[in-house]
Amino acid sequence: MSGIFFSDVIFLWLPCLLLFFFFLFFFPFHSCLWLSRAFPWRGGLS
Repeated sequence: MSGIFFSDVIFLWLPCLLLFFFFLFFFPFHSCLWLSRAFPWRGGLS
């Protein structure tokens, strides 16, 4: 019973953890790119 419960917990939490790490790493990087494009007077991409 505990093994089935453990596998269910892993199956439920794994996508949540993947989404969490995806937003944790991707969103700051994307916002930095967006800010550098939105405000070129602060030293944009070029």
